[in-house]
Amino acid sequence: MDKLKVSLLGATGMVGQKMVRILSKHPYIELTKVSGSPPKVGKKYAESVKWVEPGEIPEEVAEMRMSSTDPNDHKDSDFVLSALPNEVAEEVELKMVKEGLKVVSNASPFRMDEDVPLINPELNWNHLELLKHQGKRKGWKGLMVKNPNCTSAIMAMAMKPVLDAVEHGRIHVTTLQSVSGAGYSGLSFMAMVDNVIPYIKGRKTRYTGKARRC
Repeated sequence: MDKLKVSLLGATGMVGQKMVRILSKHPYIELTKVSGSPPKVGKKYAESVKWVEPGEIPEEVAEMRMSSTDPNDHKDSDFVLSALPNEVAEEVELKMVKEGLKVVSNASPFRMDEDVPLINPELNWNHLELLKHQGKRKGWKGLMVKNPNCTSAIMAMAMKPVLDAVEHGRIHVTTLQSVSGAGYSGLSFMAMVDNVIPYIKGRKTRYTGKARRC
């Protein structure tokens, strides 16, 4: 079986690095292109990344040259994985799908779009059926799949068997967010000590909406 050729957008960020490590020597997927911001294009991956993942940069990726986010740079990929920051993901990913590319994204834009499957595979893999109609409704040549944010994904996994077991009821959930989710710009280690920020604005509605789609 030939491996699927995959491009990775946002490959130097914390999420991107995690994907690089997971995809290294993957039995079914070959990471063939890594992409970053314009100043990094053309440089070797090892020269462009501040590596924070355990172990060394995978040898087969370290020497790769960074590609741009231009759809034409990724036409030969079977899929495009996106670990782009939210502020740039919407524009870049939209260009990709309009040009016929298949985008699977970790970024938040389009997560609540009714035509874009928000996939938590253990629970709602059948929502991929939306892809049969997505292109016609959106006018896209390619396709887009999103994953839920981390808290909604885990919360839905825990809630599903409970909701299956009871007809009516109310569930109260308390979530604790780590600063690692903020990427490099998050609080420093020392600033984390004895520090809790309660009731972060907008989080409650974000989780309830996404959990229903998971």
